Amino acid sequence: MTEQAGYEFHDSKGEHLHTLNGKPLIGTSTVLSIVAKPLTWWASGEAVKTLGWTPKTEYVNGKPRSLPKEPRIKAAYEAYVSFQGVPDAEIGETWLTKLDSAYSAHTRALTKAAGKGVDLHAKLEKYVKYCLEKGEGKPIMVKSELIQDFINWSTEHVEKFLASEVHTYSEKYWLGGILDTIAVLKTGQHCIIDFKSSREAYPNQFW
Repeated sequence: MTEQAGYEFHDSKGEHLHTLNGKPLIGTSTVLSIVAKPLTWWASGEAVKTLGWTPKTEYVNGKPRSLPKEPRIKAAYEAYVSFQGVPDAEIGETWLTKLDSAYSAHTRALTKAAGKGVDLHAKLEKYVKYCLEKGEGKPIMVKSELIQDFINWSTEHVEKFLASEVHTYSEKYWLGGILDTIAVLKTGQHCIIDFKSSREAYPNQFW
């Protein structure tokens, strides 16, 4: 439990609850969760992948590039012929099983991605705390494949990390949240850094 001037954070049982003077605050993540992300196409893609679909394009350095059609046709055909030899009486049940799998594909992908995000966040947090403890906040060049991009960026642009996992709240707006880290850049600017594992950046992440 974290306490400061009437503010408390409870997470011993995984409740992730911010309170002020004993009353629960609204978590910033809860507020921002009402803002929809443009994930409709992604969810549709996860569904039809189970039926043999493969993407038309891939992104390289943020730019779309068309993929050749032949491998896409091959993947679709292989999914189609997987039903060859299924007795007529079982085709309906087999196809329904496939459709049910397609319907929940996006949920399985989200669960897998969430686990990776937690691992990534933990490593980033550990790195910042290492810099605070061993380098008085100065970024330290170490090798860590999963977060190497952030380490390289930090050593080039960050003058000093000031804190890690900073608990904040607003009595005016009745909100509570946790900042991943605060840093001073080599330009002299102070900045709040929030760790995200998504490939795209969404407006609500900045809000």
